[in-house]
Amino acid sequence: MNNSQDKVTLALFAHEIVPEIGHSRAMIETINQLPADKIEKLYIISFEMTSASKIFPKLASKVEFIKVPKLYFGPFLVKMLYFFIASWLVAKTRIPAKAKKIGIGIASLTVDYVNIQFIHREWEYFYFKNFSFPIHKYIYKKLLFFFFKLGENYLYRFKDSTKFSVLSKFETSYLESTFKVPKHNLKLNYSGINLDNFKFSNSSKDKIFMDLKEKYPQLEKIDIERPIYLFVGAFERKGLHLVIEKIQEVPNAQLLVVGSPEAGGNFHFPSSLNITHIKFTKEIQSFYQISDCFIFPTIYEPFGLVLAEAACMGLKIYTTSYKVGASELLDNLDQVHIFDDPNDIVIEPLEEPLPYEEKLKLREQRLERLQSMTWKKTGESFWEVLSLP
Repeated sequence: MNNSQDKVTLALFAHEIVPEIGHSRAMIETINQLPADKIEKLYIISFEMTSASKIFPKLASKVEFIKVPKLYFGPFLVKMLYFFIASWLVAKTRIPAKAKKIGIGIASLTVDYVNIQFIHREWEYFYFKNFSFPIHKYIYKKLLFFFFKLGENYLYRFKDSTKFSVLSKFETSYLESTFKVPKHNLKLNYSGINLDNFKFSNSSKDKIFMDLKEKYPQLEKIDIERPIYLFVGAFERKGLHLVIEKIQEVPNAQLLVVGSPEAGGNFHFPSSLNITHIKFTKEIQSFYQISDCFIFPTIYEPFGLVLAEAACMGLKIYTTSYKVGASELLDNLDQVHIFDDPNDIVIEPLEEPLPYEEKLKLREQRLERLQSMTWKKTGESFWEVLSLP
């Protein structure tokens, strides 16, 4: 049994630690794979956290949640600046000096270890290139990105002791070239994939569809006997506008959209297309199972867990290699069509739904590539990051 001198104290800083938010869920999964017997204490500094017994079952007795009181006013910029200040005060007054301080991106500038989920300096170019705004919103967004970049410059460039766990090769290269992060402070660490949650149900496709229709009556206009094209994610960044553009070239296509616009955004679905929209679901595995083709022309995606999930479920896939981390794992696989640019995607119409046997065959082939991408491996790699000198 290790004594206390052999154990480490961790402090995790993030706006929310809840499994319903993608980057938060990834951090929860990673922390759960760290060796529990080597962790003396885990401090969580956040606005909100789900019960420790639910999200950190092996560490629950060691978790101390330090709640940062929410300010119920102002835009995200105010929230971000407030958390910078609050997390600095907490680090100075509540966290032991020996603690290894971890952050998701630039949630806090006081951390020593960063799990890179997103780089705003990189995203800014694509954001303003692809979207237009009224002048007041444009000014606010420019100001917001200015502060994002200030935080990234400080934490990634000027604080040269920061260590990084990075989701993809292209982000690793970007940190090296743009922020001059030395190689020895970086570790490529692909996101894990919980394959147990993404496998075929024993129920038939018809039964799964009927069960879903009871919960989501808008599925009534879906014809299960015809191919279903699926999109999942936040509309703007994940490229739903391109999906709609491309799907118009597919005769009689029916498109199933799971997700919502970015915060404060609006999105218009053309009435000329057969589009069914599901805002939110905790049953995404079932939606993968009833679908045939996954279209993901994302503009910027440090990883893209939904791509790996769709691949595990045997769907035909269309995506891009440019600035999409998960595509690094899916190249040269059957029925995975990877284009250099989202605008270049061409969808080959399906004449009928993919047979179960074909989806199963595709799943088995892809699992040979993806089965090593477990959260256990992600956690082990992250532990190595925490051990960097």
